[in-house]
Order: sequence, then structure tokens, then C-alpha cells
Amino acid sequence: MSWSRYKVLALVAVILFTEVVAAAFRAGAPHHHNGPHHPAIANNNLLEVIITGLPPRILPNVSLGLNHHVDEQGRQCRLDSNVTPKPVKKRGDDGVPRMTFTPNRRSQEQTVQDSLQQRLKMAVVLAVGGHSDSHYNYGPGGSVNGLMSVWDSWLEYFFSPSSNTSSLILLFDERDFRRQNLTDSKTEYLDSILIKNMGAELVDCAHVRSRHHGTKPHHATHPNNPAVMLTHAASSSSVNGTSSVLGCSPNLPLDSGYRVYFVDVPASNYTKTYTLKGETEVRNVDYSAQRPLLIFATVHPFPKPTWAEKEDEDELFKSWKPFRLNRRYPTNYGYTKMTNWYAYYMLRLQLLDYFDYAAKLDNDVSFVAPFPMPNMPLQMAKGQHYMMMTTKDFYTDDPRISQGVNPCLQSFVHEEIKFCQLSKNDQEAHAVQIDYNPWTWANLNEKNHLLRPGGSNDTTFFEKSMNLTFRAHFLVYWLGMYTAPETIYMAKYWNDWHPRGMWDFRWGDQQWWPRPIAMLGQGNLANEIWHATELESDNERYVVHKLWPRQGTVAKTQYYDPKEGTTKAERDARYAIAAKPLVYR
Repeated sequence: MSWSRYKVLALVAVILFTEVVAAAFRAGAPHHHNGPHHPAIANNNLLEVIITGLPPRILPNVSLGLNHHVDEQGRQCRLDSNVTPKPVKKRGDDGVPRMTFTPNRRSQEQTVQDSLQQRLKMAVVLAVGGHSDSHYNYGPGGSVNGLMSVWDSWLEYFFSPSSNTSSLILLFDERDFRRQNLTDSKTEYLDSILIKNMGAELVDCAHVRSRHHGTKPHHATHPNNPAVMLTHAASSSSVNGTSSVLGCSPNLPLDSGYRVYFVDVPASNYTKTYTLKGETEVRNVDYSAQRPLLIFATVHPFPKPTWAEKEDEDELFKSWKPFRLNRRYPTNYGYTKMTNWYAYYMLRLQLLDYFDYAAKLDNDVSFVAPFPMPNMPLQMAKGQHYMMMTTKDFYTDDPRISQGVNPCLQSFVHEEIKFCQLSKNDQEAHAVQIDYNPWTWANLNEKNHLLRPGGSNDTTFFEKSMNLTFRAHFLVYWLGMYTAPETIYMAKYWNDWHPRGMWDFRWGDQQWWPRPIAMLGQGNLANEIWHATELESDNERYVVHKLWPRQGTVAKTQYYDPKEGTTKAERDARYAIAAKPLVYR
């Protein structure tokens, strides 16, 4: 174990330590330089996780709160003005209005010192579900089986070296929970996955509390959730057989409700031989300074699209096909639903308020050596990157899928132009009609344009077909940009467009990720998008997408056992048997 489970600390010591950490964060947290003082930084709350025998884990609420007021702050002009046209938020050097975003975190430049001290946190967010027997087949265990096929590589090579700055958020599809017949309890369902299979344990306490009042009740509110009383009392009791704070449990009432677990990292100070691309090397592995990995798990009700609200979703999983694509195109309803969830709904998660960065990691990605950049928030903050991608080059998307991206974004810009020209009363009185004729991306930098995309001086993502993007199996992004009110407003337009746009064309998240940077950024793609050369999945030194023969074993191998559970040794043995016929000598 990397942190010995030493004698339980006195509760008063825990509380004092918590206040010292919180005070240190406040002392090193300058306010955002582009706006006024934001109470979310100084007066809001923090997330506290207690594991018996260890110092508490403190995750301050680092959001500036702008993501909770998207309708008021997500437009490209200021709504508090009575003049027409309304003042735009940004103009270029030529005086032409440009689209922009208002960062929902402190500026990256201001957070470098915090990142050096491992205060910045990154959440790896994974939506688990959408399984199909015809495409993306993960076997009888569904997407959870796919996760378990790569979990040991994630834990040993990625999360063990990065557990001080990284946490994992797992959202299991409620449909999958309803379809299984082993338990009616979501708690038992999650424990079966996390404890019996992933080797996790429950934390003693996970709660949100006031930043300044460690022993007083705190009301956490959110536009989509009623006030929840979260109590931090200065005494202990038994919760699930472990020592805990009275009134506190491993259950965290944010979003659809999380159950919080931890996994100790593997033993430290050992040597291991790696064979990477035919080269053999011996490395010393030392995880002695790492704290346990925190995992926030929930059974999540992934929303149906508006057009399908009255449809039988089980039937959609069987028969739905994108209207604009050939019926033989290899895709399905579940894949489209789960991947395009990242393009809007994920950005609304309350739990993300406690993280500076987020990452997308697919359950068909394997790690094959210890991650060389364990403090990813430091790398992102120092470079002031909005996005990290792990493929060598940008990716040219299938034009059958990317069709629709162009008219969707042009429609969005036209809506913003018309909205900013009209008063609120005029907008309500006259239906906005979209006209695609006045301009195209090809001439978007001409001076007669009323509102230009912020990143339009770099035309990389404004080619005619707009099908250039990057692979989304492993990427990291700054929540200051991706939860900015303007980004979320555009994401909702993207999600609702047509109203079946993303469904007609089978968009997933891969079509979305570069769009905020192109539309709202500064046009400095060389810096805004970081090509992490050392981590490229193309060279397979650390990260491998669809590792063979492992990927070939998933559909027919039981890596996940909901009844009895599985251990790493059992999964390794099952893999060895399943992989043997797939290795050609």
C-alpha cells in the first residue's frame, strides 16, 4: 500500500488540517483578472472526502459560477444594455465584432503555482453504456466488460502515477441497470462493479461543506437540483461498518447522486521490464508519494433526445439508423446517444465545479507503460492549452458524418447576429428566419461581416466541408473554456439543432471538440491545441487505442462478473487463454 493505514486521527485534528489546506488554497488563489470578484472562489464551498487514517482530501469549488447562468451570460452581446444593436463582448483590432468566451475558471497563467503544488485537479469522465451486440460489441457484460478489460492497465500505468491530481468519474447508464436482474438496488449494483470487480473500497465520508464553516450545515443549490442539506458534525459514528463523521456517508448528493470509492495504488519501489515497439527497457517504479485514487460513481439517467421522448428506446437500440446515412453504415442509437452526451450534457455536471481540467478516456484505450506526465494540470496550465490531443495529426472525418456541421454553425452565428441587433421585445415579436446566403466560411474575414468566429484568422477548422477534427479516445481539456457560458450556450444549440441534426448525421463528441476553440478562441491553434507528441497513441509507447490482441478478446471473455466479481489475476488468466488463438507466430 502506498499510504499505510495508520492509527485513526482524532477528529479535531482532521478538521484543523482541513481548514489549514483550505486557507492555503485561498491564500494562493488570485481572482480572475478579466472580471469582478466572483463569490464562487472565496465564499462558496469545498468537497471533502475522508478516508480513515489519511488526511482528508479537499477539492475546492473552483468554478466562477458562470456555467449556472448560461441564458443571461452565454450570448455574444451584453444583455444589460438597452441600445440597439447591443454591445458585443469583443472586437478585433479592425473593429469587427468577434465571438469570444468568458473563462469559468481563473486564468491558466494564474494557476501555474498551484499546479506545481498539485492543487489543480483533473477529472477523467467516462459514460459507460450504449452496448449493442451488432456494433461495438463488448460481450454479455456490455460496456462494463469493456471497461474491465482495460482497467488494470489504467490503474497501474495511468492512475497510480497521477492519483494526486486525477480522479475518475464513472456514469453507468440507468438503462443497463434496469435491464439486469440481479438487484433492484443502485447501491448494490455500483458496489458490485466497483468493489467486487475494480477492487475499490468505500470512503468513510464525502460531502460538500462551507469553505469557512467546517462544523455548520451548508445548503448546496443548483438550477437543476433542489437545495440539499449537507451536515458536517464534530462527532463520529459507524457508517457501513467504518468510522465516519456523524450524518456523513460515502454518498454525495450532486447531479444524480454519486457513491464515492477509493483504490490504493500498487506497491511502490519496484522494477519492471517493458517491451515497447520492440525495445526492451527496465524502469524503477516509485508510487510512494501517491495517495489513493478517488472514484465518483453513479447510475445516471442519460436523457433521450427530444424527438424520441415518446419512442420505445429498446426498439431504437435495435432498429434506429441515422436518416442522412446509408442504412448499412456501422453505427447504432446507443453509440450516438452516449458519445454526443459529452458535447452538451456532460458540461452541466455539478461535480465538474470542483475540477480545473477534465479528460475523455474511452474504454477501448490501454496504457502500456507508466504515464510520463503524472501532473497533467501542470502541463496544461504552463502551456495555457485549451485542449490536449494524443494523435499525431488532425483527423479527416467521414464527410457523410460531418455534413451538417457547416450549416449548424453558420445558423448559430446568424442567430447571434440577429439577436444582438434586436431588442428583447423585438426578438419575441418576430420569428428569426435563417438565411445562409449572406456569407460563407470562405470569406468570413471580410470586413462587412457583422460577427466573426473568434478563431477565424486560423482557417484550419473552417475548410469547406468542415470535417477536420481530432480523435477523441484520449484527450484533456480546460474547463475554463469548456464550461464557459458562451461555450455551453453554443453546445446547447449544437445539441438541439434541427432538432435532429446530430442524430440525422450520427455526430458523436468527435465532431464537437474543436468547435469551441475555432468559434470562440483566439485563432492561435499552435498553442490552444497541444499535440502531446510523447503521448501519441500512434507510436504506442504509452497509450494504445484498440490494443491487439486484447481488443479481440473482449466480446468473448468475461472480464466483469456481476455475481462473484473478478480479480486482476483472474482477468489476466482469462486474457491469456482468449488471446492465444489471436496471436500469429
